[in-house]
Amino acid sequence: GSAGLLGSDLLPVLEQAGHEIESPSHLEFDITSAEDAARIATKAFGELDAVINLAAYTNVDGAEGDLDAAYGVNALGPGLLARGCAMAGCRLIHISTDYVFDGTKAALYTEEDAVMPLGVYGKSKLEGEEAIRASGAKWLILRTSWLFGIHGKSFPRTILSAAAGGKELRVIADQYGTPTYTKDLAQVIAWAVDELELQGLFHATGSERISWHGIAERTLAFAGLENSLVPISMSDWPTTAPRPKNSALDSSKLIAAGAPAHRSLDAALLAFTSEIRKESI
Repeated sequence: GSAGLLGSDLLPVLEQAGHEIESPSHLEFDITSAEDAARIATKAFGELDAVINLAAYTNVDGAEGDLDAAYGVNALGPGLLARGCAMAGCRLIHISTDYVFDGTKAALYTEEDAVMPLGVYGKSKLEGEEAIRASGAKWLILRTSWLFGIHGKSFPRTILSAAAGGKELRVIADQYGTPTYTKDLAQVIAWAVDELELQGLFHATGSERISWHGIAERTLAFAGLENSLVPISMSDWPTTAPRPKNSALDSSKLIAAGAPAHRSLDAALLAFTSEIRKESI
């Protein structure tokens, strides 16, 4: 996943920290292939300290009709990687999701809360977590939420594109999460790479719980746009896959372990919109 939304921000941070990196593309390394995963065990990439898995099938609605692909990338693949890491004696750092929860809790979800994913995407990601736990490898699972960044598709970018021409926008106001800026999560992952004894399950997100409507409102404001925003409910915007009403995560456990704190959501959106403006110059 080195060329994706998160990987594009992570690689420069790791390189700046002086790490030697192998970053094969999905054409060069298929995580659903036992043969490719075995290359970790046979040390085809050399003596690895860690394998960072950013690859994921993230099309939440598409997963409902494409189970083989979703479970292949999100469940089978992480398990194969973990077993390869176990044989090689290196650690697996894996990115998971807030969609392992059903959204019925009013407060922030902690690592101790019961998981109950609603759709195929969340179920496949949870199965990936379970496969890693059972692998015998040293592992670190970081669950994140509502990622946005400049190197791929994300909700703030979609809002800015939809705002072209000043048209009115209808945005869901009763679904909540903890938006996470990829540049901040990249710093957390880079920190975790150097924390050699850090293992287990942690939540790694921005600190503010907010709705999609709230994000849209702030994104437009920081971009200097004045589109009319109409708040709607989840029921007004039917989707193929069920989604949790609240999937906001509590990341205090990771912060207590010494991880760098994410910037505020306002600061993250301001940085994001500033980068977007540079693209159009």
